Amino acid sequence: MKLSELIENLEVEDIPGLIRQMKEEIPKIIENAAYSHAFFKAKVGESGRVTIPNAERDVLDIEEGDIVQVMVKPLDRKEEG
Repeated sequence: MKLSELIENLEVEDIPGLIRQMKEEIPKIIENAAYSHAFFKAKVGESGRVTIPNAERDVLDIEEGDIVQVMVKPLDRKEEG
C-alpha cells in the first residue's frame, strides 16, 4: 500500500500503532542500509579512477572484477594557489 493511500484511510485511533510500528521499522531500515553500503570521500585519480578503501572492500566483500553501483557527489574544490 502506498503511503498516500495509508494516510487517506488512516483513522485517528490508528496513529499510536502506526507510530509504534515506525519506531520499530526505521532503525532496521537504517541498519540494513549501513551494513550494505559504504560512504567515503575519495580523490579522483588518473583517468578518472576512484579507489574504494580496503576497509570498505573487506566489509562489503568486494573483490577485483565485481560490479558495484556508484553515486557521485562532487565536493567543493580547495583553492589552488
